[in-house]
Amino acid sequence: DGRPYYLNASVNGTRTFHIGQSQHTIRVGMDYNLSGNNGKGSMYDILQPPTGTGFRPRPFDDIPALHRIAMFSAAELVIPIGSTRLEMQAGLRFNNIQPSGLFSSAEDITALDPRLNMRYRILEKGSGLVSQLGLRFGYGKQSLTPTLSHIYPDKSYRDLSLFNYYDPPGSLAVIYTDVIEDTRNHNLRAANSTKYEGGLNIVIAGIDMEFTGYYETMKDGFTHRSIYLPLVIHRYNPLTKAGLAPRFIPGTGVVYNHPGTGQLVVVPTTPDSLFRTYSYPENSRHQIKTGLEYEMDFGRVDALHTSFYLNGA
Repeated sequence: DGRPYYLNASVNGTRTFHIGQSQHTIRVGMDYNLSGNNGKGSMYDILQPPTGTGFRPRPFDDIPALHRIAMFSAAELVIPIGSTRLEMQAGLRFNNIQPSGLFSSAEDITALDPRLNMRYRILEKGSGLVSQLGLRFGYGKQSLTPTLSHIYPDKSYRDLSLFNYYDPPGSLAVIYTDVIEDTRNHNLRAANSTKYEGGLNIVIAGIDMEFTGYYETMKDGFTHRSIYLPLVIHRYNPLTKAGLAPRFIPGTGVVYNHPGTGQLVVVPTTPDSLFRTYSYPENSRHQIKTGLEYEMDFGRVDALHTSFYLNGA
């Protein structure tokens, strides 16, 4: 049962002005996003839960709604340098998850992402063999904030059989449920990806070519690992005779009446040691990506009514 709701709002402003022959544009803005769910989540007969999963129903409204504030500013500059031209775009973005104030987070999850792009147009309409030539450079950082499942994970349940006696209608099963209340990693940080990019645009003899090389690193990426905890339980010794009709008494345990004397017999237990596991998110993923991409437009061959285009990486 899902009953999602959303709210999005934004305010933006732009100003363009000139200083000499240079044109400049400044943009600032702020976004606010809210998403939540008032549904009941997964529903089933509590007396017949999914077998062996340790699953328990958790209503969606048990998870706090996600609030996010993002503020950004960007500047675009076009600077003539003789017969050439330099174009620059710089920006800064601030993300605040579950804000307690404009710059503070109740969950201590904030991120600041800078970006810079530059293009130097050396030649635009040349008449020689090389008619266009330009260089590009880019730098940017992108933060990946933890999700709601990371911030507000569910409890961990494990169902363990302590006693199982099958003899209808006097059957009895005793199940022990171990619950880990807090499975959150309170030291989880935002993952961040940093990318550097360089490129060349050139037109030689009418062939338009573009080359781009990049180097990208991601640090503190999200992964899950298993946490092992020692656990000691007391399993009841099995009963092999039929017709004993065992029952469970809280504070006493599994009991039955002796067939001969009628006296109450408490079923003895044997300790059993095992490891309890649950999934735990952490910042342990590191990734490096490098590459070269190219595009070549050979133009149209009128005699064949065909254009040739090549790209790859």
